[in-house]
Amino acid sequence: MKLVGFELRKILLRRGLLLALVLCTLVNGVKIAQLCRDKTFIGNHDSWKPAYWSLYDQYAGEMTLDKINALLEVYRPLEAQTADHTATTATDVSGTMTGNLYEDKHLLEWYYVEPMEYLYTYQNLATQVEQRARENAAFYTQTGGRWEAEKNQCIAQLYAGRHITQFAYTEGFQLLFTYDFSTLLAVLLALYAISQVFSREKECAMDQLIITNPRGGAATTLAKVVASGVVLAAIALWFSLWDTAGFALGAGLWDGWNLPIYSLRDFAATSVCLPMWGYALAVAGLRMVGLWATGMLFLLMGLFTRHALIPFVAGGCVFVALSLWGAVWSGSQRGWLKAVNPYYLLTGRDLMGRTEFVSLLGRPVLTWQAALLGALAVGSVAIALIFRLRGTSQLRRGGALWAR
Repeated sequence: MKLVGFELRKILLRRGLLLALVLCTLVNGVKIAQLCRDKTFIGNHDSWKPAYWSLYDQYAGEMTLDKINALLEVYRPLEAQTADHTATTATDVSGTMTGNLYEDKHLLEWYYVEPMEYLYTYQNLATQVEQRARENAAFYTQTGGRWEAEKNQCIAQLYAGRHITQFAYTEGFQLLFTYDFSTLLAVLLALYAISQVFSREKECAMDQLIITNPRGGAATTLAKVVASGVVLAAIALWFSLWDTAGFALGAGLWDGWNLPIYSLRDFAATSVCLPMWGYALAVAGLRMVGLWATGMLFLLMGLFTRHALIPFVAGGCVFVALSLWGAVWSGSQRGWLKAVNPYYLLTGRDLMGRTEFVSLLGRPVLTWQAALLGALAVGSVAIALIFRLRGTSQLRRGGALWAR
């Protein structure tokens, strides 16, 4: 534990790293604030925000026919007035919420009528998917298609019983769960923190002293790997917490945490049945594993050179390659091309936001589960190579040292 603590201090107590952390955090905060302002109609229209929240308590909570009918009694006349686009465009019309008839209509349509319609009818959609999956499972069972039969049985189980009974403001959750910029910042910070762990040791010739220490060698390597893993997990957790706090403040994530993730239209086909808070924790966990696996590759780069800049550049190239790989195959049905790329765990919505499967030993497994196993395998192989290459290198240097 002392060695791990020592290695942690070596990594963390660097002025450059602390400055980079502060800078990345500030840049991330600015980006979140910009998104909350530019990507929401409420943020773009000063008159919409007070109008929306003045209605919110009336319609939020459990959806009932009384609430839906009350909403339609307000919306239908506005829809009729603006249908032929001949209504006044004045911005100071009395008796309106925003001052303009068209803006009143769009506010109700985009933030109340359409979202509530989706939530209310989602159960029918899920039931149709479940019934179709059960029919497919029965068909493939009769025709001998074991894998397809098991896959459709899994789909039927995933969609069985899905329903939404509550209405809440969810625009902030949509922004949070589709936000990727902090992933780039986390990777850059991890690359800067981890890529020099071994190369700095070589640069100052400390690797020559370690082999003469009874506690050197494997124990030191293990301490570096463990300390690096802790730093990577901390970086991932930091940005996950910062993202959540930023969107909570900027977009108002104060309500709706208990709604199921499929309450968001973009996640209607999600493969998980989690509440918003559970999905946020799951994405944070996947990001930690993905950054750990990617970081172990960065750590491996540092074994091949004495110059601290080279592993940083090499690690950056590795991440660019993984990102391009992810971009090219993001819409592919070849799930294993995603499962072996830790990049996908850094953007968990691309995996958990869909219901897709890969074959593992002849059995259907959800792609995000396979990707989790793939990332653990990539990280473990990288660690095994680190121990193997570092042990061989120390034996070679040790033999040369005794030969002198």
